Amino acid sequence: MHIVEAESAQVDYLIAFMPGLPKGSAGPRRESGFNLVELLVVIAIIALLAALLLPVLGRAKAKASAVACLNNTRQLTLAWTVYGDANGDRCVNNHGVDQRHEAQTFDSAGANPATGTNLE
Repeated sequence: MHIVEAESAQVDYLIAFMPGLPKGSAGPRRESGFNLVELLVVIAIIALLAALLLPVLGRAKAKASAVACLNNTRQLTLAWTVYGDANGDRCVNNHGVDQRHEAQTFDSAGANPATGTNLE
C-alpha cells in the first residue's frame, strides 16, 4: 500500500507543474476547440449585435436614398433655370407643345386683361 501512495503523490507532484493538465487529472487535457455552450454563447452575441446593427443600416440606406433624390431634384432645377436663362425665359419643350405664346399676366383679382379670362 505504501508504494501505491508514493506513486500517487509523485504523479500529483508532476501534474502540478505540467501546463494544460488540471489537478487530479490522469492524462493530458484535450484542447479540441469550443464546447457546445461556448459556441451557443458566441452565436447569441453575434445575433444580438446583428439585431442592433441592421435597423441602423436600414435607416442609413434610406437617408442615402433621400440625399440622392434631393441632389437629383437640385440638378434638374438648376438645369431648367440655366436653360430658361439661355432661351428667352422659356421652359424645355414639352413633347411638341408650342410654348412660343406670350406670357399671360393676371391682376390681383385673377383676371387676364388681355383675354378677359379669369383664373377661377
